[in-house]
This record gives sequence, structure tokens and C-alpha cells, in this order.
Amino acid sequence: MENNKLTEFMDVMAKAYYNKSIFFLSDFYQSETRIIFLLLKSGGESTPGDISAELGFSTAHTASLLRSLEHKKYIDRLPAAKDKRRVIVTLTDEGKAFADEKYSELVTFFQKLLDAFGEKDLNELIRLIGRISEITEDISK
Repeated sequence: MENNKLTEFMDVMAKAYYNKSIFFLSDFYQSETRIIFLLLKSGGESTPGDISAELGFSTAHTASLLRSLEHKKYIDRLPAAKDKRRVIVTLTDEGKAFADEKYSELVTFFQKLLDAFGEKDLNELIRLIGRISEITEDISK
């Protein structure tokens, strides 16, 4: 990539990074919120080991996050029915309500964003974000 285009790209990315409305999205990348949405995706329960593996967190970091979520009453940690040595993490009603609220905020934000695009730009945006996802996954291997 020529230096001019690289500079232009980095400037646009910096502008997006420092955009205050984008900070709203950063909450969805926070560790606790990621765990809550992972639990939703997995039917409301999982094990600490599976959570660590899926999100790429250390077991110590996962344990700390689970303590915090339990303190907030978003999750319960209970012994497994068949093997009391195993722990099952379940989403509480408070955790589900938190997830519903966050998801609603996310849908509203993206709806406003997408409404501002025309159909042609929206299709191109979807294509480019998909492509960025593919490329960055390859780069990070």
C-alpha cells in the first residue's frame, strides 16, 4: 500500500476510534458483557473452562470476572448435578435483563447507523466489514 493511502487509512481509523459515539460499542467488548452474551448464546449456562476457552481468557481472569458477575447477581455458580466437582455457570434473571437491555441499545444504535446509509452504501459496508473480519482473522493467526 502506498504511504499516502496508509496515512489516509490510519487517519480515518483514528477518527473512528476517537468518535465518542463509538465508545458506546466498547462496552460490548468488555469481558463481563462478553461472558453474559456467551452464556445467552450457549442456552444460559456453561462451565468456567468452556468460557475461558471460547473467549481466550486465562482461567484466573475468568474466575475474577465470574466473581464480579456473581456479586452483581448476573450469574450463579453451582455444582454440577452429576459431578459435584464441576461448576456450572448460569445466567440469572438479572443477567438476562442486563443482556436484554444491552442488546436493545445495540439494535437501536445500529438501526440508526444503517438508516443513515443508502442501500448501495449499506450493501458495500456489509461486504467490507465481512472482508475485514476475514482478513484480520488471517493476519492474527
